[in-house]
Amino acid sequence: DSRERLEVVILNYSSDYERAKEGYKMRGRSSFSLLSAIPPTLRSEGANSRYKELERKFRLPHASPSGIRGGTVTSPIEKSAAEKMTDEQWIKAMKKYDSEYSHPPGEFLKGGAWELAGMFRDFVTNEPERFARLCLKLPADINPAYLDRALDALKEASVPTELKFELCRKAFAEHPDECAREIANLLATIKQCLPNDLVNMLTRLATEHRDPDKELWNEKASGGTAYYGGDILMHGINTTRGRAAEAIRDLIFSDKSYIARFAAALPKLVQDPSLSVRACVASTLIAVVQADWSLAIRLFKNLVQPQEKWLRRLINLRQRIPSTFGTRRIARWVDKLLSKHLMDEDRLLGTQYVDRFICYGVRDHFSELRPIVERMLRSQHPHVREAGARLSSLAALFHSEPALVKEALTGDASQRLGVAKVASSNIASRSSRCWCTAQLIKLFNDEDADVCREAASCFRTLKDEPFEEYGDLIDAFADSKAYESDSSSILFALEKSPEKLPGVTATICEKFLSRFADEARDVRTSRSADVHMVSKLVFRTYHQHETDEWGSKCLDLIDQMCLAGIQEVSAGLAEFER
Repeated sequence: DSRERLEVVILNYSSDYERAKEGYKMRGRSSFSLLSAIPPTLRSEGANSRYKELERKFRLPHASPSGIRGGTVTSPIEKSAAEKMTDEQWIKAMKKYDSEYSHPPGEFLKGGAWELAGMFRDFVTNEPERFARLCLKLPADINPAYLDRALDALKEASVPTELKFELCRKAFAEHPDECAREIANLLATIKQCLPNDLVNMLTRLATEHRDPDKELWNEKASGGTAYYGGDILMHGINTTRGRAAEAIRDLIFSDKSYIARFAAALPKLVQDPSLSVRACVASTLIAVVQADWSLAIRLFKNLVQPQEKWLRRLINLRQRIPSTFGTRRIARWVDKLLSKHLMDEDRLLGTQYVDRFICYGVRDHFSELRPIVERMLRSQHPHVREAGARLSSLAALFHSEPALVKEALTGDASQRLGVAKVASSNIASRSSRCWCTAQLIKLFNDEDADVCREAASCFRTLKDEPFEEYGDLIDAFADSKAYESDSSSILFALEKSPEKLPGVTATICEKFLSRFADEARDVRTSRSADVHMVSKLVFRTYHQHETDEWGSKCLDLIDQMCLAGIQEVSAGLAEFER
Protein backbone atom coordinates (compact mmCIF):
# COMPACT_ATOMS: atom_id res chain seq x y z
CA ASP A 1 0.00 0.00 0.00
CA SER A 2 2.83 2.42 0.83
CA ARG A 3 4.55 1.69 -2.50
CA GLU A 4 1.33 2.25 -4.40
CA ARG A 5 0.76 5.61 -2.68
CA LEU A 6 4.37 6.60 -3.34
CA GLU A 7 4.01 5.63 -7.02
CA VAL A 8 0.97 7.86 -7.40
CA VAL A 9 2.87 10.83 -5.94
CA ILE A 10 5.89 10.21 -8.19
CA LEU A 11 3.85 9.75 -11.36
CA ASN A 12 2.06 13.05 -10.75
CA TYR A 13 5.14 14.99 -9.64
CA SER A 14 6.82 17.76 -11.67
CA SER A 15 9.19 20.47 -10.53
CA ASP A 16 8.42 24.20 -10.56
CA TYR A 17 10.67 24.64 -13.59
CA GLU A 18 8.87 21.87 -15.51
CA ARG A 19 5.57 23.62 -14.89
CA ALA A 20 6.97 26.95 -16.06
CA LYS A 21 6.53 28.15 -19.64
CA GLU A 22 10.21 27.80 -20.51
CA GLY A 23 10.49 24.30 -19.00
CA TYR A 24 7.70 22.53 -20.82
CA LYS A 25 10.17 20.39 -22.80
CA MET A 26 11.54 18.96 -19.57
CA ARG A 27 8.16 17.96 -18.18
CA GLY A 28 8.38 14.44 -16.75
CA ARG A 29 12.15 14.53 -16.12
CA SER A 30 11.81 14.59 -12.29
CA SER A 31 9.19 11.84 -12.30
CA PHE A 32 11.47 9.73 -14.56
CA SER A 33 14.45 10.10 -12.21
CA LEU A 34 12.41 9.21 -9.12
CA LEU A 35 10.85 6.19 -10.80
CA SER A 36 14.32 4.94 -11.75
CA ALA A 37 15.10 4.58 -8.04
CA ILE A 38 12.38 1.94 -7.63
CA PRO A 39 13.45 -1.53 -8.82
CA PRO A 40 11.40 -2.61 -11.88
CA THR A 41 10.08 -5.69 -10.02
CA LEU A 42 8.53 -3.43 -7.37
CA ARG A 43 6.83 -1.06 -9.84
CA SER A 44 3.25 -1.55 -10.88
CA GLU A 45 2.44 -2.32 -14.50
CA GLY A 46 1.24 1.24 -15.06
CA ALA A 47 4.42 2.67 -13.51
CA ASN A 48 6.64 0.48 -15.72
CA SER A 49 4.70 1.57 -18.79
CA ARG A 50 5.12 5.23 -17.86
CA TYR A 51 8.82 4.66 -17.13
CA LYS A 52 9.42 3.21 -20.63
CA GLU A 53 7.59 6.16 -22.17
CA LEU A 54 9.79 8.65 -20.30
CA GLU A 55 12.90 6.60 -21.09
CA ARG A 56 12.22 7.02 -24.81
CA LYS A 57 11.97 10.79 -24.24
CA PHE A 58 14.94 11.35 -21.91
CA ARG A 59 17.06 8.22 -22.51
CA LEU A 60 18.82 8.26 -19.10
CA PRO A 61 17.61 9.43 -15.69
CA HIS A 62 19.58 11.91 -13.61
CA ALA A 63 22.69 10.54 -11.93
CA SER A 64 23.08 10.67 -8.17
CA PRO A 65 23.72 14.14 -6.71
CA SER A 66 27.24 15.37 -7.50
CA GLY A 67 27.59 18.08 -4.87
CA ILE A 68 28.30 21.75 -5.44
CA ARG A 69 29.75 22.61 -8.83
CA GLY A 70 30.65 25.99 -10.27
CA GLY A 71 32.13 27.77 -13.24
CA THR A 72 31.45 30.41 -15.86
CA VAL A 73 28.33 30.11 -17.96
CA THR A 74 29.42 30.53 -21.57
CA SER A 75 27.83 30.91 -24.97
CA PRO A 76 26.16 27.75 -26.28
CA ILE A 77 28.08 28.21 -29.55
CA GLU A 78 31.87 28.33 -29.68
CA LYS A 79 33.32 31.58 -30.98
CA SER A 80 35.39 29.75 -33.60
CA ALA A 81 32.21 28.19 -34.99
CA ALA A 82 30.29 31.48 -34.82
CA GLU A 83 32.96 33.19 -36.92
CA LYS A 84 32.01 30.95 -39.86
CA MET A 85 28.24 31.38 -39.51
CA THR A 86 26.18 33.05 -42.25
CA ASP A 87 23.39 35.50 -41.51
CA GLU A 88 20.84 32.74 -41.97
CA GLN A 89 22.70 30.50 -39.54
CA TRP A 90 22.81 33.31 -36.98
CA ILE A 91 19.04 33.72 -37.19
CA LYS A 92 18.60 29.96 -36.89
CA ALA A 93 20.85 29.91 -33.81
CA MET A 94 18.88 32.78 -32.23
CA LYS A 95 15.66 30.86 -32.77
CA LYS A 96 17.15 27.74 -31.19
CA TYR A 97 18.61 29.53 -28.18
CA ASP A 98 15.56 31.56 -27.37
CA SER A 99 15.61 31.39 -23.57
CA GLU A 100 18.00 31.29 -20.66
CA TYR A 101 17.26 27.60 -20.10
CA SER A 102 18.42 26.13 -23.39
CA HIS A 103 21.19 23.88 -22.06
CA PRO A 104 20.74 20.13 -21.61
CA PRO A 105 20.56 18.81 -18.02
CA GLY A 106 24.17 17.67 -17.82
CA GLU A 107 25.64 20.89 -19.22
CA PHE A 108 24.62 23.43 -16.63
CA LEU A 109 27.44 25.81 -17.63
CA LYS A 110 26.17 26.00 -21.20
CA GLY A 111 24.38 29.31 -21.55
CA GLY A 112 21.28 30.37 -23.41
CA ALA A 113 20.00 33.47 -25.14
CA TRP A 114 21.74 36.03 -22.94
CA GLU A 115 25.18 34.41 -23.26
CA LEU A 116 24.85 34.03 -27.01
CA ALA A 117 23.64 37.64 -27.24
CA GLY A 118 26.73 38.73 -25.32
CA MET A 119 28.96 37.05 -27.87
CA PHE A 120 26.79 38.48 -30.68
CA ARG A 121 27.54 41.96 -29.32
CA ASP A 122 31.26 41.37 -29.95
CA PHE A 123 30.51 40.43 -33.55
CA VAL A 124 28.40 43.59 -33.99
CA THR A 125 31.31 45.65 -32.64
CA ASN A 126 33.74 44.10 -35.13
CA GLU A 127 31.41 44.16 -38.17
CA PRO A 128 28.80 46.76 -37.27
CA GLU A 129 27.19 47.37 -40.65
CA ARG A 130 26.79 43.70 -41.56
CA PHE A 131 25.19 42.76 -38.25
CA ALA A 132 23.13 45.95 -37.99
CA ARG A 133 21.51 44.98 -41.29
CA LEU A 134 21.10 41.43 -40.02
CA CYS A 135 19.22 42.79 -36.99
CA LEU A 136 16.75 44.53 -39.29
CA LYS A 137 15.85 41.07 -40.63
CA LEU A 138 15.28 39.47 -37.21
CA PRO A 139 11.74 38.14 -36.70
CA ALA A 140 9.73 39.97 -34.07
CA ASP A 141 9.34 36.83 -31.95
CA ILE A 142 13.09 36.29 -31.42
CA ASN A 143 14.40 36.89 -27.89
CA PRO A 144 14.91 40.69 -27.55
CA ALA A 145 18.29 40.17 -25.87
CA TYR A 146 19.93 39.92 -29.31
CA LEU A 147 18.59 43.26 -30.52
CA ASP A 148 19.30 44.85 -27.13
CA ARG A 149 22.98 43.83 -27.25
CA ALA A 150 23.27 45.02 -30.85
CA LEU A 151 21.94 48.47 -29.95
CA ASP A 152 24.50 48.66 -27.17
CA ALA A 153 27.35 47.76 -29.54
CA LEU A 154 26.31 50.37 -32.11
CA LYS A 155 26.73 53.37 -29.77
CA GLU A 156 30.34 53.87 -30.85
CA ALA A 157 30.12 52.18 -34.25
CA SER A 158 30.78 53.96 -37.54
CA VAL A 159 27.71 52.97 -39.52
CA PRO A 160 25.23 55.12 -41.46
CA THR A 161 23.16 57.10 -38.99
CA GLU A 162 19.98 56.17 -40.82
CA LEU A 163 20.75 52.53 -40.08
CA LYS A 164 20.84 53.31 -36.36
CA PHE A 165 17.55 55.18 -36.71
CA GLU A 166 15.93 52.15 -38.38
CA LEU A 167 17.12 49.80 -35.64
CA CYS A 168 15.72 52.10 -32.94
CA ARG A 169 12.37 52.18 -34.74
CA LYS A 170 12.32 48.38 -35.04
CA ALA A 171 13.26 47.88 -31.39
CA PHE A 172 10.67 50.38 -30.19
CA ALA A 173 7.93 48.82 -32.33
CA GLU A 174 8.69 45.20 -31.37
CA HIS A 175 10.29 45.34 -27.90
CA PRO A 176 9.39 48.69 -26.27
CA ASP A 177 10.01 47.33 -22.76
CA GLU A 178 13.04 45.06 -23.17
CA CYS A 179 15.08 47.38 -25.43
CA ALA A 180 13.92 50.75 -24.09
CA ARG A 181 17.08 51.71 -22.21
CA GLU A 182 19.42 50.77 -25.04
CA ILE A 183 17.27 52.76 -27.48
CA ALA A 184 17.73 55.82 -25.24
CA ASN A 185 21.45 55.13 -24.86
CA LEU A 186 21.96 54.88 -28.62
CA LEU A 187 19.93 58.00 -29.45
CA ALA A 188 21.91 59.97 -26.87
CA THR A 189 25.15 59.35 -28.79
CA ILE A 190 23.92 60.45 -32.23
CA LYS A 191 25.32 63.84 -33.24
CA GLN A 192 23.16 64.19 -36.34
CA CYS A 193 19.82 65.94 -35.83
CA LEU A 194 17.17 63.41 -34.79
CA PRO A 195 14.03 63.13 -36.93
CA ASN A 196 10.80 64.20 -35.24
CA ASP A 197 9.54 60.64 -34.82
CA LEU A 198 12.66 59.73 -32.81
CA VAL A 199 12.33 62.86 -30.68
CA ASN A 200 8.76 61.76 -29.98
CA MET A 201 10.00 58.24 -29.28
CA LEU A 202 12.47 59.48 -26.69
CA THR A 203 9.80 61.74 -25.19
CA ARG A 204 7.49 58.76 -24.76
CA LEU A 205 10.24 56.70 -23.14
CA ALA A 206 11.00 59.55 -20.73
CA THR A 207 7.43 60.43 -19.80
CA GLU A 208 5.16 57.44 -20.47
CA HIS A 209 7.17 54.25 -19.96
CA ARG A 210 6.07 52.15 -16.98
CA ASP A 211 9.58 51.61 -15.63
CA PRO A 212 10.00 52.39 -12.77
CA ASP A 213 6.68 51.48 -11.22
CA LYS A 214 7.99 51.69 -7.63
CA GLU A 215 10.77 53.27 -5.59
CA LEU A 216 13.03 50.23 -5.45
CA TRP A 217 15.80 52.17 -3.64
CA ASN A 218 13.41 52.42 -0.68
CA GLU A 219 12.74 48.68 -0.45
CA LYS A 220 14.72 45.97 1.29
CA ALA A 221 16.42 43.19 -0.65
CA SER A 222 16.49 39.62 0.62
CA GLY A 223 19.63 40.30 2.69
CA GLY A 224 17.96 43.15 4.55
CA THR A 225 19.89 45.95 2.82
CA ALA A 226 18.16 48.40 0.50
CA TYR A 227 18.33 47.95 -3.25
CA TYR A 228 21.06 50.12 -4.84
CA GLY A 229 22.33 50.81 -1.34
CA GLY A 230 19.37 53.14 -0.84
CA ASP A 231 20.84 55.49 -3.48
CA ILE A 232 18.02 57.32 -5.27
CA LEU A 233 20.10 58.40 -8.27
CA MET A 234 21.69 54.97 -8.73
CA HIS A 235 18.22 53.48 -8.99
CA GLY A 236 17.13 56.24 -11.37
CA ILE A 237 19.89 55.68 -13.91
CA ASN A 238 18.90 52.01 -14.02
CA THR A 239 15.31 52.76 -14.99
CA THR A 240 13.89 53.48 -18.44
CA ARG A 241 12.41 56.91 -17.70
CA GLY A 242 15.51 57.96 -15.81
CA ARG A 243 17.88 56.87 -18.56
CA ALA A 244 15.71 58.51 -21.23
CA ALA A 245 15.83 61.79 -19.26
CA GLU A 246 19.62 61.55 -19.25
CA ALA A 247 19.58 60.88 -23.00
CA ILE A 248 17.64 64.14 -23.47
CA ARG A 249 20.28 65.82 -21.31
CA ASP A 250 23.09 64.53 -23.53
CA LEU A 251 21.32 65.73 -26.67
CA ILE A 252 20.77 69.22 -25.20
CA PHE A 253 24.41 69.44 -24.20
CA SER A 254 25.41 68.67 -27.78
CA ASP A 255 22.83 70.99 -29.40
CA LYS A 256 20.86 73.71 -27.56
CA SER A 257 18.11 73.60 -30.18
CA TYR A 258 16.84 70.40 -28.54
CA ILE A 259 15.49 72.52 -25.67
CA ALA A 260 12.75 73.76 -27.98
CA ARG A 261 12.19 70.32 -29.48
CA PHE A 262 11.69 68.78 -26.03
CA ALA A 263 9.70 71.77 -24.76
CA ALA A 264 6.58 69.66 -24.24
CA ALA A 265 8.49 66.90 -22.46
CA LEU A 266 10.42 69.00 -19.92
CA PRO A 267 7.40 70.08 -17.80
CA LYS A 268 6.29 66.44 -17.63
CA LEU A 269 9.76 65.24 -16.68
CA VAL A 270 10.00 67.52 -13.65
CA GLN A 271 6.64 66.26 -12.38
CA ASP A 272 7.46 62.56 -12.65
CA PRO A 273 5.95 60.68 -9.69
CA SER A 274 9.24 58.83 -9.08
CA LEU A 275 11.94 60.51 -6.97
CA SER A 276 14.59 58.37 -8.64
CA VAL A 277 13.57 59.61 -12.10
CA ARG A 278 13.49 63.23 -10.94
CA ALA A 279 17.01 62.77 -9.55
CA CYS A 280 18.05 62.06 -13.16
CA VAL A 281 15.92 64.90 -14.56
CA ALA A 282 17.94 67.33 -12.41
CA SER A 283 20.89 66.60 -14.70
CA THR A 284 18.69 67.42 -17.71
CA LEU A 285 18.01 70.85 -16.18
CA ILE A 286 21.76 71.41 -15.81
CA ALA A 287 21.93 71.04 -19.59
CA VAL A 288 19.08 73.54 -20.00
CA VAL A 289 21.05 76.04 -17.88
CA GLN A 290 23.60 76.60 -20.64
CA ALA A 291 20.97 78.30 -22.77
CA ASP A 292 18.18 79.52 -20.49
CA TRP A 293 18.65 80.01 -16.74
CA SER A 294 15.18 81.43 -16.34
CA LEU A 295 13.51 78.36 -17.83
CA ALA A 296 15.81 76.02 -15.92
CA ILE A 297 14.95 77.61 -12.56
CA ARG A 298 11.20 77.52 -13.24
CA LEU A 299 11.47 73.83 -14.07
CA PHE A 300 13.77 73.17 -11.12
CA LYS A 301 11.29 74.65 -8.66
CA ASN A 302 8.66 72.25 -9.96
CA LEU A 303 11.15 69.38 -9.81
CA VAL A 304 11.78 69.73 -6.07
CA GLN A 305 8.19 70.49 -5.17
CA PRO A 306 6.16 67.55 -3.80
CA GLN A 307 3.55 66.13 -6.11
CA GLU A 308 0.66 66.53 -3.65
CA LYS A 309 -1.11 69.83 -4.26
CA TRP A 310 -1.85 70.55 -0.58
CA LEU A 311 1.84 70.19 0.28
CA ARG A 312 2.75 72.59 -2.51
CA ARG A 313 0.29 75.13 -1.14
CA LEU A 314 1.70 74.72 2.36
CA ILE A 315 5.25 75.33 1.09
CA ASN A 316 4.11 78.45 -0.75
CA LEU A 317 2.36 79.65 2.40
CA ARG A 318 5.55 79.14 4.47
CA GLN A 319 7.56 81.19 2.01
CA ARG A 320 5.15 84.12 2.41
CA ILE A 321 5.26 84.15 6.24
CA PRO A 322 7.48 87.11 7.26
CA SER A 323 10.20 86.68 9.88
CA THR A 324 8.60 88.97 12.46
CA PHE A 325 8.05 88.40 16.14
CA GLY A 326 4.30 87.94 15.80
CA THR A 327 4.52 85.27 13.13
CA ARG A 328 7.38 83.13 14.44
CA ARG A 329 5.05 80.71 16.23
CA ILE A 330 3.03 80.23 13.04
CA ALA A 331 6.22 79.71 11.04
CA ARG A 332 7.48 77.08 13.52
CA TRP A 333 4.15 75.25 13.38
CA VAL A 334 4.21 75.21 9.55
CA ASP A 335 7.86 74.05 9.56
CA LYS A 336 6.98 71.18 11.88
CA LEU A 337 4.06 70.12 9.71
CA LEU A 338 6.17 70.32 6.56
CA SER A 339 9.08 68.35 7.97
CA LYS A 340 6.73 65.53 8.93
CA HIS A 341 5.28 65.19 5.42
CA LEU A 342 8.36 66.01 3.36
CA MET A 343 10.69 63.31 4.67
CA ASP A 344 10.75 61.25 1.47
CA GLU A 345 10.50 64.27 -0.82
CA ASP A 346 13.46 65.87 0.95
CA ARG A 347 15.66 62.93 0.01
CA LEU A 348 15.64 64.26 -3.56
CA LEU A 349 17.34 67.46 -2.34
CA GLY A 350 20.35 65.46 -1.22
CA THR A 351 21.02 63.85 -4.60
CA GLN A 352 24.03 64.72 -6.74
CA TYR A 353 22.50 66.69 -9.60
CA VAL A 354 20.06 68.67 -7.44
CA ASP A 355 22.99 69.75 -5.30
CA ARG A 356 25.06 70.63 -8.38
CA PHE A 357 22.25 72.68 -9.95
CA ILE A 358 21.90 74.85 -6.85
CA CYS A 359 25.68 75.14 -6.55
CA TYR A 360 25.86 76.50 -10.11
CA GLY A 361 23.06 78.98 -9.42
CA VAL A 362 24.13 80.28 -6.00
CA ARG A 363 26.28 83.11 -7.37
CA ASP A 364 23.75 84.74 -9.70
CA HIS A 365 20.34 83.32 -8.77
CA PHE A 366 20.41 82.77 -5.01
CA SER A 367 17.36 84.90 -4.30
CA GLU A 368 15.25 82.49 -6.36
CA LEU A 369 16.88 79.37 -4.92
CA ARG A 370 17.01 80.52 -1.30
CA PRO A 371 13.68 78.92 -0.21
CA ILE A 372 14.96 75.55 -1.43
CA VAL A 373 18.26 75.98 0.43
CA GLU A 374 16.34 76.90 3.60
CA ARG A 375 14.23 73.78 3.21
CA MET A 376 17.40 71.69 2.87
CA LEU A 377 18.94 73.31 5.94
CA ARG A 378 15.88 72.35 8.02
CA SER A 379 15.33 68.86 6.59
CA GLN A 380 15.01 65.83 8.82
CA HIS A 381 17.73 64.01 6.86
CA PRO A 382 21.29 64.71 8.09
CA HIS A 383 22.91 64.49 4.63
CA VAL A 384 20.34 66.96 3.24
CA ARG A 385 20.95 69.34 6.16
CA GLU A 386 24.69 69.09 5.49
CA ALA A 387 24.12 69.97 1.82
CA GLY A 388 21.90 72.88 2.85
CA ALA A 389 24.58 74.22 5.17
CA ARG A 390 27.20 73.86 2.47
CA LEU A 391 25.09 75.78 -0.06
CA SER A 392 24.26 78.41 2.57
CA SER A 393 27.99 78.87 3.13
CA LEU A 394 28.61 79.32 -0.59
CA ALA A 395 25.87 81.93 -0.64
CA ALA A 396 27.61 83.72 2.24
CA LEU A 397 30.85 83.82 0.23
CA PHE A 398 29.12 85.38 -2.77
CA HIS A 399 26.43 87.55 -1.18
CA SER A 400 27.37 88.19 2.47
CA GLU A 401 24.32 86.25 3.67
CA PRO A 402 25.15 85.55 7.34
CA ALA A 403 21.69 84.51 8.56
CA LEU A 404 21.64 81.00 7.12
CA VAL A 405 25.26 80.30 8.12
CA LYS A 406 24.49 81.45 11.66
CA GLU A 407 21.57 79.02 11.72
CA ALA A 408 23.86 76.23 10.50
CA LEU A 409 26.59 76.98 13.05
CA THR A 410 24.06 76.82 15.89
CA GLY A 411 22.50 73.66 14.47
CA ASP A 412 23.54 70.03 14.67
CA ALA A 413 26.81 68.35 13.67
CA SER A 414 25.72 67.66 10.07
CA GLN A 415 24.99 71.36 9.51
CA ARG A 416 28.30 72.46 11.04
CA LEU A 417 30.07 69.86 8.90
CA GLY A 418 28.61 71.50 5.78
CA VAL A 419 30.04 74.87 6.83
CA ALA A 420 33.40 73.26 7.63
CA LYS A 421 33.61 71.71 4.15
CA VAL A 422 33.14 75.06 2.42
CA ALA A 423 35.51 76.92 4.72
CA SER A 424 38.29 74.31 4.46
CA SER A 425 37.95 74.08 0.66
CA ASN A 426 38.01 77.86 0.02
CA ILE A 427 40.57 79.05 2.54
CA ALA A 428 43.20 79.54 -0.19
CA SER A 429 41.03 82.04 -2.08
CA ARG A 430 41.97 85.65 -1.27
CA SER A 431 38.36 86.82 -1.64
CA SER A 432 37.12 84.14 0.76
CA ARG A 433 40.03 83.97 3.21
CA CYS A 434 38.65 86.30 5.87
CA TRP A 435 35.27 84.54 6.06
CA CYS A 436 36.80 81.06 5.95
CA THR A 437 39.34 81.87 8.67
CA ALA A 438 36.60 83.16 10.99
CA GLN A 439 34.52 80.01 10.55
CA LEU A 440 37.44 77.61 10.87
CA ILE A 441 38.66 79.17 14.11
CA LYS A 442 35.21 78.46 15.58
CA LEU A 443 35.05 74.94 14.16
CA PHE A 444 38.54 73.89 15.31
CA ASN A 445 37.00 73.44 18.78
CA ASP A 446 33.71 71.87 17.71
CA GLU A 447 32.33 69.19 20.00
CA ASP A 448 31.93 66.78 17.05
CA ALA A 449 35.09 64.92 15.99
CA ASP A 450 34.11 64.77 12.31
CA VAL A 451 33.60 68.53 12.20
CA CYS A 452 37.00 69.12 13.84
CA ARG A 453 38.65 66.75 11.39
CA GLU A 454 37.06 68.46 8.39
CA ALA A 455 38.09 71.88 9.66
CA ALA A 456 41.67 70.63 10.15
CA SER A 457 41.77 69.42 6.55
CA CYS A 458 41.98 73.09 5.47
CA PHE A 459 45.76 72.88 5.73
CA ARG A 460 45.90 70.27 2.98
CA THR A 461 44.34 72.92 0.74
CA LEU A 462 47.14 75.31 1.72
CA LYS A 463 50.12 73.06 1.03
CA ASP A 464 51.13 75.14 -2.01
CA GLU A 465 50.39 78.51 -0.37
CA PRO A 466 52.78 80.80 1.56
CA PHE A 467 51.95 79.93 5.19
CA GLU A 468 53.26 83.29 6.39
CA GLU A 469 49.87 84.78 5.48
CA TYR A 470 47.95 82.38 7.73
CA GLY A 471 49.56 83.05 11.10
CA ASP A 472 46.28 83.68 12.97
CA LEU A 473 44.76 80.48 11.61
CA ILE A 474 47.80 78.41 12.54
CA ASP A 475 47.97 79.92 16.04
CA ALA A 476 44.31 79.10 16.67
CA PHE A 477 44.75 75.57 15.36
CA ALA A 478 47.75 74.85 17.61
CA ASP A 479 45.64 75.26 20.77
CA SER A 480 42.47 73.62 19.43
CA LYS A 481 40.70 70.26 19.74
CA ALA A 482 41.21 69.79 16.01
CA TYR A 483 45.00 69.63 16.46
CA GLU A 484 44.50 66.81 18.94
CA SER A 485 42.27 64.80 16.59
CA ASP A 486 44.26 65.53 13.42
CA SER A 487 47.80 66.75 13.89
CA SER A 488 48.92 65.14 10.63
CA SER A 489 47.11 67.57 8.31
CA ILE A 490 49.10 70.68 9.18
CA LEU A 491 52.40 68.82 9.63
CA PHE A 492 52.02 67.18 6.23
CA ALA A 493 51.08 70.48 4.57
CA LEU A 494 54.06 72.29 6.10
CA GLU A 495 56.43 69.49 5.12
CA LYS A 496 55.23 69.53 1.49
CA SER A 497 55.16 73.32 1.19
CA PRO A 498 57.67 74.62 -1.37
CA GLU A 499 57.59 78.08 0.26
CA LYS A 500 59.68 79.37 3.15
CA LEU A 501 58.16 78.07 6.37
CA PRO A 502 56.68 80.67 8.72
CA GLY A 503 58.26 81.03 12.13
CA VAL A 504 54.98 79.92 13.68
CA THR A 505 55.93 76.40 12.48
CA ALA A 506 58.08 76.29 15.62
CA THR A 507 54.95 76.94 17.67
CA ILE A 508 53.14 74.08 15.95
CA CYS A 509 56.03 71.74 16.73
CA GLU A 510 56.26 73.01 20.31
CA LYS A 511 52.55 72.36 20.87
CA PHE A 512 52.95 68.88 19.42
CA LEU A 513 55.79 68.01 21.79
CA SER A 514 54.08 69.48 24.84
CA ARG A 515 50.79 67.72 24.16
CA PHE A 516 51.74 64.46 22.48
CA ALA A 517 55.35 63.59 23.40
CA ASP A 518 54.36 60.45 25.34
CA GLU A 519 52.21 59.20 22.46
CA ALA A 520 54.96 60.02 19.96
CA ARG A 521 57.34 57.59 21.70
CA ASP A 522 54.78 54.75 21.35
CA VAL A 523 55.13 53.11 17.93
CA ARG A 524 51.59 51.78 18.20
CA THR A 525 50.11 55.27 17.80
CA SER A 526 49.77 57.55 14.78
CA ARG A 527 51.76 60.20 16.66
CA SER A 528 54.91 58.12 16.20
CA ALA A 529 54.59 58.73 12.45
CA ASP A 530 53.88 62.44 12.97
CA VAL A 531 57.01 62.92 15.05
CA HIS A 532 59.14 62.19 11.96
CA MET A 533 57.62 65.26 10.32
CA VAL A 534 58.02 67.34 13.49
CA SER A 535 61.75 66.63 13.58
CA LYS A 536 62.19 67.59 9.91
CA LEU A 537 60.15 70.77 10.34
CA VAL A 538 62.11 71.92 13.39
CA PHE A 539 65.44 71.63 11.58
CA ARG A 540 64.08 73.17 8.39
CA THR A 541 62.60 76.10 10.29
CA TYR A 542 65.88 76.64 12.17
CA HIS A 543 67.78 76.66 8.87
CA GLN A 544 65.38 79.26 7.38
CA HIS A 545 65.18 81.45 10.54
CA GLU A 546 68.64 81.00 12.00
CA THR A 547 69.18 84.76 12.45
CA ASP A 548 65.82 85.75 13.98
CA GLU A 549 63.95 84.94 17.19
CA TRP A 550 62.47 81.74 15.74
CA GLY A 551 65.95 80.27 15.34
CA SER A 552 66.61 80.22 19.05
CA LYS A 553 63.19 78.73 19.69
CA CYS A 554 63.98 75.90 17.27
CA LEU A 555 67.25 75.21 19.16
CA ASP A 556 65.25 74.94 22.38
CA LEU A 557 62.91 72.45 20.66
CA ILE A 558 65.87 70.35 19.50
CA ASP A 559 67.14 70.23 23.10
CA GLN A 560 63.64 69.30 24.27
CA MET A 561 63.40 66.42 21.79
CA CYS A 562 66.81 65.13 22.87
CA LEU A 563 65.79 65.20 26.55
CA ALA A 564 62.46 63.54 25.74
CA GLY A 565 64.31 60.65 24.08
CA ILE A 566 62.76 61.15 20.67
CA GLN A 567 65.04 59.16 18.40
CA GLU A 568 64.14 61.03 15.21
CA VAL A 569 66.14 64.04 16.37
CA SER A 570 69.41 62.09 15.93
CA ALA A 571 68.79 61.69 12.20
CA GLY A 572 67.95 65.37 11.99
CA LEU A 573 71.18 66.39 13.70
CA ALA A 574 73.24 64.15 11.45
CA GLU A 575 71.57 65.57 8.36
CA PHE A 576 72.04 69.14 9.61
CA GLU A 577 75.75 68.58 10.35
CA ARG A 578 76.29 67.28 6.80
